[in-house]
Amino acid sequence: MNKLYLLYLIMLINTHGARFFGGQIDSIDKGFLALGHQLTDDMEKADLVYCNNAWYDTVIEAKQKGKIKGKVILNILDAAKHITSFPMKKLKEQVVFADAITTISQTVADDLLIRGNIESHVIYNPIKPVSYTGIVKYNYKYMFAGRVCDPEKRSILAINALSLLDADPADSITVGSESHGYGHYVGPVADEVINDLYNSVKFVLVPTRNAFLGLPIFEAISGGSVPVITNDIDIRQEFFGPIEEYAKVDPTPESIASFIAYFSRNHEAYYNFKMKLQKHFKENFEEKLSPVGVAKRIIDVYNFL
Repeated sequence: MNKLYLLYLIMLINTHGARFFGGQIDSIDKGFLALGHQLTDDMEKADLVYCNNAWYDTVIEAKQKGKIKGKVILNILDAAKHITSFPMKKLKEQVVFADAITTISQTVADDLLIRGNIESHVIYNPIKPVSYTGIVKYNYKYMFAGRVCDPEKRSILAINALSLLDADPADSITVGSESHGYGHYVGPVADEVINDLYNSVKFVLVPTRNAFLGLPIFEAISGGSVPVITNDIDIRQEFFGPIEEYAKVDPTPESIASFIAYFSRNHEAYYNFKMKLQKHFKENFEEKLSPVGVAKRIIDVYNFL
């Protein structure tokens, strides 16, 4: 009886999303597989079709034609409230074809409810497999990660802060698909290298304003470095409300430089703050931001349906 019940729980899952550096769907796939489920490229055979895309045209077309018999979960990454031309009308037209809507943070969920009257389940996207080793393999102090040329990422604030500190650009490294021209740029790198870099640098510079989850922030904490964020980041209250140090960092080069300078000079304060961040992360977010944790919550939504 138990064997039959276990077999019943194993689902065939079809997933959609960005499969490139910075995309999370491959990690979510690993979470499903770790739970014992199976993946399929055939939407018609799937028990669950899960979309981690910005838009869902292919899946919706198949749904309209009656080709999808399983449940459809559409994950909304963000509704870009800072972009006045964002096609909210299209999003509202698409979500009616979903059996459930998920969002990557409470910040996004609240925004969708206010602007689009769209209700959703909050399920974070997973971070990269980063863990604290205490091993310093690279001689860099500062790190930028992700789409650093996006104006909303405000990399220039951090670059100007480093200039105020007379930092050597050679002490900075940028990983990801874009280069802002400051310091050493290495492009996309393997997860193992990412892990080593987070463990090697002291600060990960993330002065973004419109962040709807901010995975490099949590990867930095998990890898034992200190993320530098400003007090106007959208997700600060949701994820860092108890961390009063971040409330003092204004979105100016001077304030960012002051934050970095303080923790650079005071090694004990730096260590204590790093431990404070790691404790906060482990107690509140580590499991929820893991591939298995994310996959579990998606399955919970499916079972609720």
